Amino acid sequence: MTRILAPPFAAAARSLRVLPVLAVIFGPVPPPAAAQEPASTAPGWFAFDPPPDSFDPSPIDLRKLNEAYAGENGFIAAKDGGFVHGRTGKPLRFWAVNGPSAETRGPALRTLARFLAKRGVNLVRVHRPLFDKQGQPDPEVLSWSHEVVRTMKAEGIYTHFSIYFPLWFQPVPDLAWMPGYDGRQHPFAALFFHPEFQQRYRAWWQALLTTPDPETGLRLIDDPAVFGLEVQNEDSLFFWTFKDENLPPALRSLIETRFHAWALVRHGNVQAARKAWNNLDLPGDSLDEGRLALRPLWNIFNERTPRDQDTARFLFDSQRDFYRETIAYLRQLGFQGVINASNWATASPEFFGPLEKLSYAEGDFIDRHGYFSCAHEGDNAAWSIRDGHSYLNRSALRFDPASVGEPRQFNHPVMDPHYAGKPSMISETTFNRPNRNRSEAPLFYAVYGALQDSDAIVHFALDGESWDVKPRFWMQPWTLLSPAMAGQFPAAALIFRQSLIRTGDVLAEIDLGLDDLFALRGTPLPQDAAFDELRAA
Repeated sequence: MTRILAPPFAAAARSLRVLPVLAVIFGPVPPPAAAQEPASTAPGWFAFDPPPDSFDPSPIDLRKLNEAYAGENGFIAAKDGGFVHGRTGKPLRFWAVNGPSAETRGPALRTLARFLAKRGVNLVRVHRPLFDKQGQPDPEVLSWSHEVVRTMKAEGIYTHFSIYFPLWFQPVPDLAWMPGYDGRQHPFAALFFHPEFQQRYRAWWQALLTTPDPETGLRLIDDPAVFGLEVQNEDSLFFWTFKDENLPPALRSLIETRFHAWALVRHGNVQAARKAWNNLDLPGDSLDEGRLALRPLWNIFNERTPRDQDTARFLFDSQRDFYRETIAYLRQLGFQGVINASNWATASPEFFGPLEKLSYAEGDFIDRHGYFSCAHEGDNAAWSIRDGHSYLNRSALRFDPASVGEPRQFNHPVMDPHYAGKPSMISETTFNRPNRNRSEAPLFYAVYGALQDSDAIVHFALDGESWDVKPRFWMQPWTLLSPAMAGQFPAAALIFRQSLIRTGDVLAEIDLGLDDLFALRGTPLPQDAAFDELRAA
């Protein structure tokens, strides 16, 4: 049985009484972009270029909210739908960032840790590949990871590790343990099925967790400053990337062989399976070779035939078993912190979304991603901001749509249903730039995060250690160190972490039966994806 708790924000779809109050608090709506003067010439504007922080005593320094050092009160645990200190049982929330950048080390990293603690941050999500192009653990990344944990720990900041994302890896040709790849493909879905890949992947975790810190000798697996581990980032058997053209023939054959074996267990023999499926055969079926093809996801959630229902159940079993076995392996290694499965959307929030979340319930908490984006167009607009681009200023407080002419949109990445009584994290989220209304974001996340009793909000992304909206040769849409975002962190972090906004009453509690989920009857409360254009593409 899966239980979904719909938090107060969902009421906005029925009533506009809540958010317009915040709109009044935040001030008048700015005029359209075309009527505004450029910031460089408008009276009263100035260049934001503060000197380095000396960290003198300050009434807005929130370092005191953190422990003397991260892990002082034991490993973080999940209990009663929230995070707690393992030794004391005291509950806590995490106001967090994705970062630091790989270039930040030494004194710069120590300054950054103090900078973050001052602004109420108590968790960093280290989202970086642990492997090189050959799929071997990278000693330099291991050393950097130890330094990050050690440095953040001193400022009472925990670390969450995310070490694998299919877009980070393009298996080179003739790689013995990943046959069939050409050096240009990403291994979408391979980790769910490929035993040699799974073995190599586990070796990455073993290297990270059991290699002693060269300075302290402490292994990360023994350090309660390590908040948790993410099994994988943004991959799913229920997302559009799971399709034949993304699977080399050897991997496709492996999946089809497993589906054949699964069907034998479920129905007793292939003929019984075919009968149950109303003889819906596919051109790719090869009974002599012990293989059954899988229909495309679009057909599965649109047509929902008996074969489609069995296919969805097979995909769920495969995905759940991978998470279950991986988490068991990490526990066997000795890891005592919290573990989450993944955080991705599906091809159908209504029919596949609940199955995705149910597979995540193998972990200690439920994670997801979501971005508040707007109509930003131009060359490489998915990941950069360049001269000649066009964009639309968009306000969440007015429920502005993402594009001109569309109706108001009540879906927002801050909407955070709770699943299966587990803690909830949004591990990547932001209001994308360019958007003159981006300054709504920190207080918006803090207030609604508190209203919904979200347990961790992780802002994307911390590029470096200085106030700089252009950390690369190009500007990117997610820069965090700007006055609009990190500049408001002290107030926002205090609101969220100290529960200065009372958690609202539960609006809806929905019990979903497993038989209904596997029959693809869906959910009355689909959680629509709100990811940015890079991931939407």
